[in-house]
Amino acid sequence: MDRNFLSWVKTGISIVVFGIISEKFVIFVESLNAFSSLTQRKAIFFSGILITSSATGSILLVLGTSVIFLASIRYRNVNKMIQQGRYTLTNYLTCFLTAAGLIISTVLIYNLYKSL
Repeated sequence: MDRNFLSWVKTGISIVVFGIISEKFVIFVESLNAFSSLTQRKAIFFSGILITSSATGSILLVLGTSVIFLASIRYRNVNKMIQQGRYTLTNYLTCFLTAAGLIISTVLIYNLYKSL
C-alpha cells in the first residue's frame, strides 16, 4: 500500500516537473525572439506555441498537484478500509489521470495542427 501511494506521489511530481519545463520553454522562446529577427510566419508559429506551452504548463502544475492530493486522500481511505477489514477496489484516480492526459494531448495536437 505504501509503495502504491509513493508511486502516485512520484507520478504527481513528474507531472509538476513537466509543467515547470513547459513554462520554462515559454521563457526560452521569448528570449530567442528578443535576440533574433524572425519572419512573420515564424513569429506567429512561435506565439501559438507560447500560448499552448504556457497554458499546458499551468494545467500540468494543477494536475500534478491534484494527483498528489488525491493520492493522499486515497491512501487514508484505503488504510481505514484495510483496518476495518472491508477493502474494495476503486479506480477513480487512474480514470482521472487518464482523462486529463487525453484532454491535454488532444488540445496540444489540435493547436499543433492549427499552427501548421
